[in-house]
Amino acid sequence: MRGRPNTTTRRRCALFPIILRRRKDCSELRGISKKAFLRTALVICIVGVAALAVFYSWASRDYYQRHQPTSLKVRPSFLYPIEIDGFGPITNPLAVVVAGGNLYIAADGRVAVTSREGYPKWSLKLADKTKNNEGLSPRAVALDRFGHIYVSTGSKKNRIFVYGADGEFKYFFPRQTTPGVGTGSSRSRKVVNPVGLNYAGGHLYVTDVGDQTVKVFSSAGELKRKIGGPGIAPAMFQYPNATARADDGTIYVADSNNSRVQVFNKKGRYLSLLKPPEKEKFSLPRGLAFDRLGRIHVVDTLKSRVFVFSPDHRFLFTYGSGQKNESNLAYPNGIFIDRDTGLIFIADRLNNRVVVWAQK
Repeated sequence: MRGRPNTTTRRRCALFPIILRRRKDCSELRGISKKAFLRTALVICIVGVAALAVFYSWASRDYYQRHQPTSLKVRPSFLYPIEIDGFGPITNPLAVVVAGGNLYIAADGRVAVTSREGYPKWSLKLADKTKNNEGLSPRAVALDRFGHIYVSTGSKKNRIFVYGADGEFKYFFPRQTTPGVGTGSSRSRKVVNPVGLNYAGGHLYVTDVGDQTVKVFSSAGELKRKIGGPGIAPAMFQYPNATARADDGTIYVADSNNSRVQVFNKKGRYLSLLKPPEKEKFSLPRGLAFDRLGRIHVVDTLKSRVFVFSPDHRFLFTYGSGQKNESNLAYPNGIFIDRDTGLIFIADRLNNRVVVWAQK
């Protein structure tokens, strides 16, 4: 027969449940602490990664600016102004284009034709076969590979006039007998209110503020493509003013009243925007042109300067303002860059002249 437990044994047995409860409590606390630790560590990691991403983005932009090839960062230099042609002073020039050694300037009431150096040659007086030029004011000018001169007009006509190399009126563009796209209806091929003209890659690009689109025509006048429509969303326009086409067919559109430049692929599909610095956004972009280095020049009319971007859309610099000399622009509009010579021609509207810059 077993004896009764002694006092020591009874004390140990009494303490055993207490020890078990304490161990259980400690294990629960360790479990809670472990979960809290993991959550805290996860939050710290997320915040750290976000901070590193922001720092990397800032540092990479700064690095890119400091390590651009020198030629991309070199600003053009001012050369000389062109202020007169054979018929007198040039007033309110809106667009310029160089072709066949001649400079064509869309100004009040005429298209002035000079040499690249500004020596007057002749002027194209706007008129159709009736010789009626009432209310005709040229907005833009372009030349195709056949030497035909295309002139968009505002005021009462809102049409595109086509002239021969001799300055004689040929026809209105597009011809009314030209088939359009899709249904072939007159609406599908109609130019409502043309502004900008750009002949590139065998096609004529027309910005039409009548229906807020960019229309792409063949040389024969066939409507190949229509981009956009009225609005503020991507691929929509509010007063599209000018276009430029890169060598790979990419299309750039100065969406003036939306204060942006939109980029499309050669089929007219929206790709992206050109983005200037946050501290100096676009106000009213109008003229567009590519130089020999593949840089895109954007004329901002309200800011009276030209923004320049690298071929991969990185902002580089501006020029045309802040010098307090004759190189300062005032409400500039159109731009053309002669890639053979590197000369840059800008329609300096309020200064009533075309200014010429040299690409270094």
